[in-house]
This record gives sequence, structure tokens and C-alpha cells, in this order.
Amino acid sequence: SEMPDKVKLPREWFYQVDDDAIEKVIVNFQGQGTAYVNDSQGKWHFDTVDGELVDMARWGGVTLLLSGPQYRRIIAETATDLGRYGLENPSLIITAGLENLGDVEIRVGDRTPDGISHYAQYIPPSSLEDAGPPPGAIYLVDSHWGDQFSRLVTEPPRITPTPEGATA
Repeated sequence: SEMPDKVKLPREWFYQVDDDAIEKVIVNFQGQGTAYVNDSQGKWHFDTVDGELVDMARWGGVTLLLSGPQYRRIIAETATDLGRYGLENPSLIITAGLENLGDVEIRVGDRTPDGISHYAQYIPPSSLEDAGPPPGAIYLVDSHWGDQFSRLVTEPPRITPTPEGATA
């Protein structure tokens, strides 16, 4: 009964969800992973609901970015040669855990030759498989979009600065 208003699928979006429905965000970049979890008060933490709080000034619009990523265009409805797009072993994988719906996974591959976009795929939770574009299609998404997520791993939004003399 909740589904219809939570999940709307205009053509230019991979998917759209209420950003309040995102309960966790896991970002894997070049083999390193960082997890972010939302507690019952709506605050975001590293790793677990009791983990270190995230610097909200830097976290800012992350869930909004994840709630409805826009794409420039679909390159292929069904992808066969994933290696060509850097999607066989993507350097960036974003998982968004959605309340009552399950996990959405976004795989971000290589940049396009012009550097403006990344090739990307999304894998919907099984509850949404029939609701949107074909799973496995290859999209072009704005490269800044992907870069913001890789930064969540390379420059995690921690409130406490690294102590003097320590190496990050």
C-alpha cells in the first residue's frame, strides 16, 4: 500500500524514492568500503547506528543525490561487454538500503572520453524489478555525481579532524 507514492519512475531517472526512505548508504571505492547508517532520530553515523556521527555540513545532500539520480541517456538496454565501460569490476559501487524495499545498487564505471559522464548501471531491489527501466541497462550519469560518492570513501565526512602528525 506504500509503494505507489514512494516509487515514481519518470523516464530521466534510474529510480526515485523518498530520500527519507534511505536507511543506509554503503560506498565501495577501489576496494575500500565505508558504510553510513541512519538512526531513528534521522542522524547519520559511520558503520552502525551507534557509530561516530557524520559531519552533516559535508554529508548535506547525499541522500537527495541518491533518491533520484538523473541520467543523460541510456547507452544500452542490455549490456553484454561490461569491460568496455569499466563495469565488469566497477571501481565505485553505491548501495542504498531503502526502508521496506531492500537495496538498490549503483555501479559506476569508467568516465566517457569527454570526461563529462560516467557509465553506470543500477540493480534494483527485487521488489522494484518490474517498476522501472531494465536492470543492467547502461546509463550515462554526470561525472560529478559519481565523484561525490567516491569522496565519501577518500575523504569521509568525519567531524573530528585527524590528529596532528597522524597519517590518514
